[in-house]
Amino acid sequence: MNGIMSGVVRGSGLGSVALTLLLSFTTARAGELEQFFYANVEGAHVSDLQADPSFPEQPFDIVPVNWFSTGLEGITNASNHYGSWMRGYLEAPVTGDYVFYLSADDSADFYLSADYQPENKALIASVQTKVAPDVYDGQAFQRSVPVTLEKGKQYFFEILHRQDEPGDHVQVGWLRPDDVLERPVPLRYVQRFVPESYFVRASTARPCVRQKSTSPSRD
Repeated sequence: MNGIMSGVVRGSGLGSVALTLLLSFTTARAGELEQFFYANVEGAHVSDLQADPSFPEQPFDIVPVNWFSTGLEGITNASNHYGSWMRGYLEAPVTGDYVFYLSADDSADFYLSADYQPENKALIASVQTKVAPDVYDGQAFQRSVPVTLEKGKQYFFEILHRQDEPGDHVQVGWLRPDDVLERPVPLRYVQRFVPESYFVRASTARPCVRQKSTSPSRD
């Protein structure tokens, strides 16, 4: 999988380094998010990633998004024939109706929960065929219907991305209730998701503690 920037963890499946890394993710801070990469995934659709035997427990690479971007987007021009996965929490800066936007090459799905629980997620935006970076209006389903969020509350989200040929990217933006358009969503409103025990099947696994952002507000 040549071309992907060197991440925190690399290898065929999760080894001891990944185990140590994931056990250390016991606190989620604003602005931190990981992108999980799955190599040699055939096909150009999200369903091909979901059907791959390596997904979700054997990523080839795990890369902190905040090392390379300040927005809710994946690494660009990473490689070919791969899938990627991001999930975490969005914290609403104001109360009201949000419209979400998704841009991707080749395809992607964006899920949002009605609260912080992953099981309450619903698909709200989708890219079926590739669009150029920063293009959010090329297909009807790139834009969600208005979604009501409450200030200070955290909402689980998930991004599934499938890349086939060169030109890869995935980006999520929003139009806030106060008419502020941010594409992509700034990472200061994002926190990583850490399950109590997902990759690590151990009785010593500790739950994640989600913390509110302490960074200054910027529009």
